[in-house]
Formats: sequence, C-alpha cells, structure tokens
Amino acid sequence: LHCRPRVRSSGFGCRDWGAETLSRKKDQERFLRLKADNPDYTGFRGAATVTAKPQAALESVTCSVCQRKRNVAVDTLPADRQTYVCQRCQDNP
Repeated sequence: LHCRPRVRSSGFGCRDWGAETLSRKKDQERFLRLKADNPDYTGFRGAATVTAKPQAALESVTCSVCQRKRNVAVDTLPADRQTYVCQRCQDNP
C-alpha cells in the first residue's frame, strides 16, 4: 500500500487503522455493553438495512370543493366523508 499526500489536509492518505476501527475483542465488548443497557439491541445490521415504518391506512375520498379524488389517512378524515376538503383547496380558497 502506497501512501500519497492529501491535497487539503496535513498528513498522508493512509488511514491510521488503530484510531478508526475497533479490534474484534473491543467490538464484542462494545456490543455486550450496549446489550446490557438495552436487552432488545441486536447489533449493527449494515447501512443498507432499513426498518420499515408502519404506513398509515389510506382511504380514497372525493374533495367537496374541487371534486378530485384524494388518498387521505383515515385518522384525519371528518366523520362525514361528504364534507372533506383537501389541503390544496384549504390553502387556496
């Protein structure tokens, strides 16, 4: 591995591996420490792993002003669906 000087910062292009990464033993100790604080902790599963957030239930409703069909979260709808006014109509009277 050849180190080349960096353009904008002082030092060389090679990483100081001791400062940026943990040894396997230190990594395991860190995991056990985090697991002790939070029993549900499962560890780092990678940057590509994304937990799915629960989506709000949507319902198709027709706006009483512009007559356009809108997909709206059920918990934000009025009791009488015929009186629903979409956000666009509320913003531009």
